[in-house]
Amino acid sequence: MLSVCFISCNRDEDDSFDYSEAIVGTWILNSNGYEEITIYENKTISSLMNNNKNKERFTGTYNIDGDKLTIYWEAHEKWDSNTDEWLKLVDNIEVIVTTICANEKFLIFLSMDGEPDFSPIIYTRYGSSKSLTDNNENYLNLIKGSWEYSHSTISEILSFDENGTCTELSISNTTQRYGGTYHIKDDKLTIHWEKYDKWNNYTNKWTNVSDINETLVSTVFINEKYFIIISIDGESISSPIIFTRTDNNKIDQYKEGPTPEQTTTRSVLVYMAGENNLTASQGVRYLRNDLNEIIEGSKQLSSNQRLFVFVDSLNSTDKDGTPVLLEVHGGEAVVIQRFDNDFYSCDPAYFRQIVQWVQTNAPAKDYGLVLWGHATGWTVNKDSIAGARSVTRAYGQDNGSDHAGGRLKWMNITQMARALEGLQKLEFIFADCCNMMCAEVGYELRNVTNYLIGSPAEIPGDGAPYNELVPYFFKSGSDQYKSIIDAYYDYYLDDYKTDYELKGYSVPLSVIDTKYIGDLAQATYDVLGRFTGGYPMYPQSPDVTGLVYYWSYDAPIMYDMRAFIKRNTSSEDFLQWDQVYKQAVPYHRMSMMWMTIYLDLEYAFYNFTGNEADNGCVSMFIPRNHYYYYNGTFSYIQTFENFGWNRAVNWNRFGWSKESTLVR
Repeated sequence: MLSVCFISCNRDEDDSFDYSEAIVGTWILNSNGYEEITIYENKTISSLMNNNKNKERFTGTYNIDGDKLTIYWEAHEKWDSNTDEWLKLVDNIEVIVTTICANEKFLIFLSMDGEPDFSPIIYTRYGSSKSLTDNNENYLNLIKGSWEYSHSTISEILSFDENGTCTELSISNTTQRYGGTYHIKDDKLTIHWEKYDKWNNYTNKWTNVSDINETLVSTVFINEKYFIIISIDGESISSPIIFTRTDNNKIDQYKEGPTPEQTTTRSVLVYMAGENNLTASQGVRYLRNDLNEIIEGSKQLSSNQRLFVFVDSLNSTDKDGTPVLLEVHGGEAVVIQRFDNDFYSCDPAYFRQIVQWVQTNAPAKDYGLVLWGHATGWTVNKDSIAGARSVTRAYGQDNGSDHAGGRLKWMNITQMARALEGLQKLEFIFADCCNMMCAEVGYELRNVTNYLIGSPAEIPGDGAPYNELVPYFFKSGSDQYKSIIDAYYDYYLDDYKTDYELKGYSVPLSVIDTKYIGDLAQATYDVLGRFTGGYPMYPQSPDVTGLVYYWSYDAPIMYDMRAFIKRNTSSEDFLQWDQVYKQAVPYHRMSMMWMTIYLDLEYAFYNFTGNEADNGCVSMFIPRNHYYYYNGTFSYIQTFENFGWNRAVNWNRFGWSKESTLVR
């Protein structure tokens, strides 16, 4: 909301003014000292300035022509306190030409010829206490209409109507509007702002961002040409802003109409499940920082690219804490919907509802999904929202309320796949969360997305560099996944260069082309049967010593599948399998060291053997005769049977089944 000076134009009245009588008198300005200007009927003028150290006086003559005041300063004098007299310093000083306005109380210098950076100056008539009640009816008439101020890329329009309502329209990359009521008595204008809206260029409709309750009381000057806010109660105005009266053409552009036919090439949803320790109230600002990066990255989007962000975060107030859906474009975030109540963002029903909303309300040629938050790939307990110990999880840790004490729940990958079934198949899912690049996850999501992009390992809390990645969400095919992977990988490789402990680390990243994941499952089924010496039968375990594994909870799991197959097969068998693997995983960037919170995994980095090139950046569960695989905290062998990959590869043929491990 603005504190402004307005100039009206395009009025039917005569623009000539006679200020010859109105300007006569003494006017004062209290700003950085004291200044007093006295204008006489005989066309002489004097200016007295006193800043407590020096007292100076200018004298001269003036001429007034309409609203043009020309002053001929002829003498500059300084007061000598020793002799109590004025000492002349300079003769014939300068001529200034100003545009002014004046009434019974105020004399305002609006502009000065030859000084483009001149800031308007407001003088008050000395001793003025006259009420403007007689002019109140005139003020009510003059204020009606629309007034515009344009500066750089911003246009501000303030409108008053005869019914006592007013609006402020701010037009830039995004257009916003304040609405309320006004009342004017004497020279006091009271505006009560009641609502705040943003304009959606795609739907041609206003979206209410919030209801507000803010009252602005101003002292104003109004005549046929000028509307000036002199002061605002409780605030200080250093310089008024000059507006010109405008017609309604610009305002009419923002009247709601039918939704235009869409030509959107892609709509992308970033799903930020942050009602957990990734939110500021937990002492970290990962969600806020990444959201700011997304907003910054949106400056690079074109008009036919739409980006939405669903945010569920911890907040101190219920109003701020309820989930919100934003549309982000041009460096601005517009609230599309703030939900009335909090809910688990990991609830598959809500997850589907929000993805479906984007596909319904932002129709495009194709769609993308970014998963932001916590995850541990396929490691789930039951095919429901888990509520047990934190290891029994998959994606989207949610406390369920705006405090850290809520019951943690997660969405299993099997649930995620079912939630997305029946919707238009996604062009890509980019998982900016830990451990999602598993063969099991890729196979489970094969029918709902063309590409799955992410890391088989943990990712840093800071996540992806979204200000760089956002434009890549709208690329296609190899150009897209290579750009995302390279930017992400290189960002951390460079960021860690100056860190003694992390130098040489990065984030291992890969992509799964889901149309080949079924072929990879079949090739893996075949090659396991041709292991050198035969695949060990239960309860014997295959040798995984020195192999890269991407997660450890009680025991190492999620081994790199390519390195595992290469170690245990003949060159010929591996080459045949690897051809299929490279179709299913067409691109990856490997790092054998990454940031981890598990000390045993960090120590294991130095025991990983083989070449970095042996690894393919996609993990696979390998059943082993290990206590924690079938007992203890979490029975991995029992859990992995929930996944289609297990049924396709058929570990049961080697004796590894849920039933065979229950007795241990």
